[in-house]
Amino acid sequence: MPGTTPKTVQEDEMAKAKILVNTLKEKGITLLAIDFDRTIVSVHTAGAWRRGAETLAEYVRPCFKAALKAALAETLIHVCVVTYSQQPELIREVLKHALPHSDISKVMIRASTRDWVKELPPVAGLTNLGKEQHIASVVTELYNRYHLMVKPGEILLFDDDLENVKIAVEFGHKGFEIKEDVSLDSLLRYAKNC
Repeated sequence: MPGTTPKTVQEDEMAKAKILVNTLKEKGITLLAIDFDRTIVSVHTAGAWRRGAETLAEYVRPCFKAALKAALAETLIHVCVVTYSQQPELIREVLKHALPHSDISKVMIRASTRDWVKELPPVAGLTNLGKEQHIASVVTELYNRYHLMVKPGEILLFDDDLENVKIAVEFGHKGFEIKEDVSLDSLLRYAKNC
């Protein structure tokens, strides 16, 4: 774009991200649950990324970099990463590299580590709960830590797996499938209509 500097583009993206977060607040969202592989980052790590957090941070989608930065600056929306990955420490380091001026300690990460999976109670008759056990764990932590009761309709899941999104909706949450061409504009369109 003629006359557009990188700083102006960044300012425009942050303005859109703030509108996104404000729209989510207006819609009553208090918990933003975001998948990691092929959602926050554009690649799939297969839970076995070995090239370091700094390299993986280069794959953080610009729209999620801006959205996370805006959400983390907001006190009324809690952010969590819900993932089947077994590398929560890597995810936290990636977020630190991608968002160096944000308080990443505010992000709750629920990864399918061996220790966490062992603690899960067996669920008879259900084979795939999507990200529901991850989300339920975060909701429990929010209650235990802040006495915050998060209702199902106050939760929004961003995930590249349509099945996870459908399951979230079945549980009463909002859900949006992340496609390869995701942008702040597409996230904002969804937020305005959810």
